[in-house]
Amino acid sequence: MKALIIIDMLNDFVTGVLANKEKAMKIIPVIQRTIAHKASCMNVF
Repeated sequence: MKALIIIDMLNDFVTGVLANKEKAMKIIPVIQRTIAHKASCMNVF
């Protein structure tokens, strides 16, 4: 079984304590595509 875990990415890595906005903004489209591709898989919130 594989899992894609995204935890508070925007608050921590874009605007929060660990902010690196330039690099974080580049990865958002990648995360969005991955989520869309895996949308048919089991989701846990």
